[in-house]
Amino acid sequence: MIDNIKAAEELVEKMKENLPIFAYPTKSLRISLNNSNNINLKSKSLLRIKDVLYMGNEGGICCAIAVNKEGELLIVSLTHLNIDAKQPLAKEIKSYQFKRRKALSNTA
Repeated sequence: MIDNIKAAEELVEKMKENLPIFAYPTKSLRISLNNSNNINLKSKSLLRIKDVLYMGNEGGICCAIAVNKEGELLIVSLTHLNIDAKQPLAKEIKSYQFKRRKALSNTA
């Protein structure tokens, strides 16, 4: 089991109650999007999480983020976002991300 499913679903509900949540892209997300989608994200690009969903144990928590001024949305894993430390759930989200990354590295 990668996630504690009940805890992940509870976090999703808390996140939905606090939308929008602001985050920055990780380096891997920037490289992936900049190379494949013609989206030019910088490390300081502030992204707005507009929706959150749980994709099950394998997919984890995913976020719909606005990536440009036109409001185009992409679905990305929460583990590919650096949550702005000023956000109300930042510590709880970072804890989830740490646990998920650790569990994923143990399954490889």
